[in-house]
Amino acid sequence: MFFFKINNEEYKVYFQHEKEQNTSVSKETGEIKTFMHPFETQCGIVKMEENKNDDVTVGVGLASCSINDQFSYAIGRKLALKRAIKDSDIPREYRDAIWTAYFNTSQ
Repeated sequence: MFFFKINNEEYKVYFQHEKEQNTSVSKETGEIKTFMHPFETQCGIVKMEENKNDDVTVGVGLASCSINDQFSYAIGRKLALKRAIKDSDIPREYRDAIWTAYFNTSQ
């Protein structure tokens, strides 16, 4: 999660990763293991108001893996954020501020 400001309005960006249950079989022992595998990243851009009940979601983005893809949190977050920005009503001239805040907090 990170925050940024545009014209004295504060925004919050959050990420959520959905996981699904998968199974694998050990070649050595034949043992079946189940594990939770991430497959989807969701991103939301929320305009924050003084009263938290009045917060407004202004953009949502989604990045999904195919079954043949290797999941990457970093790639998923970037794609989902890009799509959330595109979905939002934030003017183009302010979008650099979002990416600057993202890269400053994701290091």
